[in-house]
Amino acid sequence: MDGDGPRSEVARRMIYLDYQATTPLAPEAFDAMLPWLRDDFANPHSAHAAGRKAKAAVEAARDSVAALLPPGGALAFTGGATEALNWAIKGTAGGIVTLATEHAAILDTVEAERAKGRAVTMTLTAPRWTTTPSRRRLTGSAASSASKF
Repeated sequence: MDGDGPRSEVARRMIYLDYQATTPLAPEAFDAMLPWLRDDFANPHSAHAAGRKAKAAVEAARDSVAALLPPGGALAFTGGATEALNWAIKGTAGGIVTLATEHAAILDTVEAERAKGRAVTMTLTAPRWTTTPSRRRLTGSAASSASKF
């Protein structure tokens, strides 16, 4: 890699907005996960000792996160982004408003919901968005038009 560490100087100065596929871990999350990624990895659904240890760690993590929720709050773990977004879209009622530039997994789910009769509005965005680092805000034209999907 370029630079004096795992991230180049450009990457360290960059304002990263593409969290669709890759999101940096908070240092605390990285430190908590490292032993499980490096040494103690195991399938938490397996009956062997390593699997039981991994399952106990997953349950402890689940309990830690659940403790942050208000009383009556719910927590669900998903296998990945596609499963999570399907829950989010299919678990709502009423019309859907989305962007034409969304990931195909979202657009495919929205199309399936439209085929079932849900109202869908597809919003078109400007072709180019830029950032102003000193202001840390998006600049450019707002949504240029909207159409019924």
